[in-house]
Amino acid sequence: MNPMYLMHFCCSLKNKLYALSGKATIDFVSAEKVRQIPIPLPPLPEQEKIVAELDCLSGIIEKKKQQLKELDALAQSIFYEMFGDPVENEKGWEVKKLGEEFEISSGGTPDTKNPLYWESGDISWIGSNMCHDSIIYQNDGKYITLEGLQHSSAKIFQSGCVIVALVGATIGKTALLRFSTTTNQNVAGINVPSNKNYTSEYIFYLIQNLYELFLSIGNGKFKMANLSFIRSLPLPITPLSLQHSFASKVEAIEKQKELIKQSIAETELLFNSRMQYYFG
Repeated sequence: MNPMYLMHFCCSLKNKLYALSGKATIDFVSAEKVRQIPIPLPPLPEQEKIVAELDCLSGIIEKKKQQLKELDALAQSIFYEMFGDPVENEKGWEVKKLGEEFEISSGGTPDTKNPLYWESGDISWIGSNMCHDSIIYQNDGKYITLEGLQHSSAKIFQSGCVIVALVGATIGKTALLRFSTTTNQNVAGINVPSNKNYTSEYIFYLIQNLYELFLSIGNGKFKMANLSFIRSLPLPITPLSLQHSFASKVEAIEKQKELIKQSIAETELLFNSRMQYYFG
């Protein structure tokens, strides 16, 4: 048996293993059950052909994911070139605090035990898990009702707002909204569109470059930022024309990223279909 053939076969077993785990509180499959799983075993030359095809497809996917990382690094490099380090401020910009220029507020969570606040809701609601230093165009499937909005501290952040995670593994991570949404209480929303002296792209990348300030919270203990901390973050006052130029470059990069993401999705679909064909 070709060991890479065995590896690809094992990767195809996820759904089967879940089925074998039964309805236990913790997903668990005994070694004995795994030993009983049949494996298709074509002749070695056929195994090698299958491995070559699947390795080729997975290699294409990994290369495209690396391209996404390189484009993200390019955007960061352009920010540094145009604006410099916002903490060191080697370009000598006038510096204010975020809270002096923007309305900054947190979200809220309607009572999860009240179905009137959630069932058949059509108002987007997201958590800090959506903050991964990325521009987001849709939520991850959670919605609240108008009644849920009215009976909680949740509030709607418009497209163009920059949101920041306040706690946990994603503390200090950001997202630039391209749709209107409410958030939970672990997210701070910066209302960038309300101030015409700034572009959303500039503030979005600025916050990313202040990440080390978030890591300094708590001296290695549990880290949690609050609105006062966000409002106190440094805001270099840069020319609006320069910000617009940067936003245009970000837009071009995002278009390239969307093409790559589409290609990744198509290649993953093909990879999964071939896995199903060989091992399904």
